[in-house]
Amino acid sequence: MFPGRQARSPEEVGTSFVGHSLAVAELVVALVEAERDQRCSEMVLETEPSCWRDYLGLHGAKRSMRPDLGVRLNVNGRQLVWFGEVDRGTEGLRRIEQGRQYLEYWRTGREQQRLGGVFPKVLWSVPDRRRKELLLRALGELPPPAGEMFVVSTAEGSAAVLVGDAAHEEVDEEAINGNGGEGT
Repeated sequence: MFPGRQARSPEEVGTSFVGHSLAVAELVVALVEAERDQRCSEMVLETEPSCWRDYLGLHGAKRSMRPDLGVRLNVNGRQLVWFGEVDRGTEGLRRIEQGRQYLEYWRTGREQQRLGGVFPKVLWSVPDRRRKELLLRALGELPPPAGEMFVVSTAEGSAAVLVGDAAHEEVDEEAINGNGGEGT
């Protein structure tokens, strides 16, 4: 179905993978509910593997950036575009390497060309405030434009961050050095 992509065999699917998949699904459900409640419109969700992006890295090395989710939606006449990363706090803070990969992909200009000059914001959805603080600290070590590109939220507030909806529920959002929303 997807050239070059192989599905996992049942033996490879463990509890961590299932838990992660369910966390991504919960975020999708919250976004669908937000659209149903008319807090956003014209939502387009791109799930794995179709949201993955292949590109050439340094020295022509083949690379693949693999977000958990791609989101495009309209809020009050503005189009918002996001990549979503669901971090369940089950691994070390290797997310900083994923952050570097987003910056590397941003430098290619491919996504900006595809989206008319805009690179999606990246939402890191985490399980709790402690993990949020750790991830903010780790991502804060990255060079610009990381501060404009990355937003960290607890899972509870992630859908509200994606739809820019501070009025509906308390938004638990914190950008590295800026605000979430319209891309970089």
